[in-house]
Amino acid sequence: MTGPEHGNAMTEIALALAMAFFALMILTMVSMGAGDGAATPAPLQLGATADSAGNADSTAAAEPVDPDALVIFADGRYYDARLQPLDIPGLSGRGTIVLAVPPQLSLATVMQAKARLPVPEVTVVPLDDDWQAAVAGARQ
Repeated sequence: MTGPEHGNAMTEIALALAMAFFALMILTMVSMGAGDGAATPAPLQLGATADSAGNADSTAAAEPVDPDALVIFADGRYYDARLQPLDIPGLSGRGTIVLAVPPQLSLATVMQAKARLPVPEVTVVPLDDDWQAAVAGARQ
């Protein structure tokens, strides 16, 4: 009826755990960038659009960002489009805000920065090299 090869539940559990750990290892490697570099989409520039795959589309007409809707988050502080410190409570009642962050920030930090804004709709975009240099110059 049942042979010794069909009744070892511990072997089945060990195999399932090994497969789960392998899947987690693969997901971790891909999320850390160990995968193919071509699969990583280019960061969006302010005003650029992206297709459904997240690839920057340079041929589409870029929609400029309204300076009053731009909020820059760097080094734990919020700045306006003129790189002046921004009063966060003064943003309440506005429509959509564009939150520009340095691309090296962790996702948790970006989500915390987004959650502190008192507006219902926030679009997050990475800062390009020119904006990062301007922010670094404004801090000095």
